[in-house]
Amino acid sequence: MIYYWPKNKPEAQFQLMNLLSLLPVGTDIFVVGENRSGVRSAEQMLADYAPLNKVDSARRCGLYFGRLENSRCLMPINSGANTASMA
Repeated sequence: MIYYWPKNKPEAQFQLMNLLSLLPVGTDIFVVGENRSGVRSAEQMLADYAPLNKVDSARRCGLYFGRLENSRCLMPINSGANTASMA
């Protein structure tokens, strides 16, 4: 999977957690984005699920690679956890 880091860190965390919950363990993951958008925080964000290593950097961007090792704690989008009941 190739993930293009957005300019909003909370959005990136939400998207990554949902995407990773759908992928099988062992999936290769590439994360690419601008340093000023917060792509460097991807290493800490995914440390428990897919340890990332910096593969390349150029001027203001970074490319990280990792392999999904653990998706047990991730919650899929359709799990119902993000829904509110209307009583």
